[in-house]
Amino acid sequence: MVSEPRVQQVELAFGRGIAKQDAAFAFEAGNWDGGVVEISTNGGASWSDIGVGSYNGVTNAATSAPIGASRPAFVARNVGWPSFVNATLNLGTAYAGQNVQIRFRVGADESTGSPGWDIDNIAVTGITNTPFTGFVGETGSCTP
Repeated sequence: MVSEPRVQQVELAFGRGIAKQDAAFAFEAGNWDGGVVEISTNGGASWSDIGVGSYNGVTNAATSAPIGASRPAFVARNVGWPSFVNATLNLGTAYAGQNVQIRFRVGADESTGSPGWDIDNIAVTGITNTPFTGFVGETGSCTP
């Protein structure tokens, strides 16, 4: 099963781009599951991995997780979990002048469950447009 974004994807126009996030992840031991960060320059028709270099491992060669086997990803648990760690993705000028979409994608096999991936404090710098017209605070509370 794959967990796709639950919110509208936002288009960002980059000059020189840097994307930052704080994350806490705990996927199934053995690297059967994982999470990746991807970018699209064609409205979501295709996606490219932009997290390589920030990941802590690769998915298991025999996993059936939809993100793929032997793929670089955030796997297992981050050091200090459940505390958050910072990940910075320097996109340089590769996407300068383009409208892009970024997604955080989780891939899990059909076996054992684990807590998953918490993402907070997402920041993108070097954008040349204003993708959000405002911020609206969450008034409800999450319940398991």
